[in-house]
Amino acid sequence: MIVLDWLDREGKHRPRQITLLFGLGLIGSAALAALLARAPARRQPFPFDWQQDRNWQDQTSAIQSAVGRLAGAPGLGVRIDVIWSAGNAGFGSSVEDLAREQRAFEQVVELSRRLGRLSDSLGFHFLSSAGGLFEGQTIVDAASAPAPLRPYGRAKLNQEACLTALLPSIDTFIYRATSVYGFAGARARQGLVAALVQNAIRYRTTRITARSDTIRDYVFADDVGSFIADQVAGPRLHAVRTFILASGKPTSMMELVAIVQGTLQRQLFFQYEARPSNARDISVRPSALPRTWQPTPLAMGVYRTAERVMSAYRATTG
Repeated sequence: MIVLDWLDREGKHRPRQITLLFGLGLIGSAALAALLARAPARRQPFPFDWQQDRNWQDQTSAIQSAVGRLAGAPGLGVRIDVIWSAGNAGFGSSVEDLAREQRAFEQVVELSRRLGRLSDSLGFHFLSSAGGLFEGQTIVDAASAPAPLRPYGRAKLNQEACLTALLPSIDTFIYRATSVYGFAGARARQGLVAALVQNAIRYRTTRITARSDTIRDYVFADDVGSFIADQVAGPRLHAVRTFILASGKPTSMMELVAIVQGTLQRQLFFQYEARPSNARDISVRPSALPRTWQPTPLAMGVYRTAERVMSAYRATTG
């Protein structure tokens, strides 16, 4: 994880705003880039081991001490934001893996409670999953009730519920993002778009765990990161605010493959699984999206993703 100590334009410490970012994967990296584009900050990394719970108490205590030194005495108008975009669990994770991640999440929630005593305003920003909560539902809108079908979705819904207990002292922001795509480096978890591009470059086959007519709502990681950065800089309303972040334009697997292939102007190698494990449709009604939300068109987002993947490939191959 990383602690951001915001500076003024002359590079001096600005004690009124501190941001803690847990998770530097696809969305976390995009949020960090968007935040740093808005204002300069000193960055201080801290270890937080997702797998070894025996280390969590010492690690969160070290983070708390560092934030306390930056914040100074309470009553100075200090504003702290905690962003959770972390964890190793995914759509197909086991109950055991999700239980471990839940314990890590609870440690960060408890840390946030303690940090709330050091600040005059604290916001918790949580990356949830529209796909996990609404799997198999089409034309999802603000009135749609989550009905998770997998342990992953149930875990996300449980984490959302945990955050409501933070009120009124901590503002809560929940981001229910749909199928996020982009590229955050070769070591980060890859979505379907980046995998198709990488495998095309390497003449490898991409296995698709859906049908050709399965529809998804794809959203560019940069858009999600920018929206989170806007909320970090925005007003506090002392409420739980839940946002569905989607394009509002469903796309089939067949259409997505065609867009990637047209962008690269080269043959893709892919294979649909005979018994797809992730074939249920998910789509979102445009009216469910935030008013200020402006998603990047899919073709443009795929183009930018492909550029980054190919740039990283050239850097490693010379």
